[in-house]
Amino acid sequence: MAYQDHIIEMDTLIKANKAPWEGISAESVARMRLQNRFKTGLDVARYTADHSSKTPIYDEWREDLLDTAEKEAVRGAVDDALGQFTPQRVTERLELDDKAPRAADGIELIKGDKLKEARLLWEKAAKENPQSGGVAYNLGCVSEALGDSKAAREWYQEAIRLDPASERNRKAADALRRRLDDAERLRRRD
Repeated sequence: MAYQDHIIEMDTLIKANKAPWEGISAESVARMRLQNRFKTGLDVARYTADHSSKTPIYDEWREDLLDTAEKEAVRGAVDDALGQFTPQRVTERLELDDKAPRAADGIELIKGDKLKEARLLWEKAAKENPQSGGVAYNLGCVSEALGDSKAAREWYQEAIRLDPASERNRKAADALRRRLDDAERLRRRD
């Protein structure tokens, strides 16, 4: 089975299993499946060499080139494996609704690292525009950036209530829920 076929198969399986499998990368699984069919790094290097174009200088692969390729393949495999299991700090970027009332003013405050002021501004905008799902969404984003998960969840839910057709609002609420669930699981493990 080809690499792309593995990716397609895993992507279908991940989508079928929904929430419990959402954090799994189809591409990582495909790569691991293909890597695991080789017994040694030398097998990986030979496979890579056989599927790469040979230069006219070498009709056969030299042993020193295979040794170098094996070392690089092993180093790459170790880096990939560590990346799969080592906790990493992740920075996420949330796109704000720049069409919401007072969005431009709040975004300027955020650019100046004045998140609390942006939240106050948008809270006022929410009172002035109580039917604006965009303002509620932006308040969810800024609350999340400030570490106020409870307020972020409430604002995302309000954004969904005001604009139930918005996939962005639902994705933001789901992503926050997953992050909070992950954090809770990690706390229980410690």
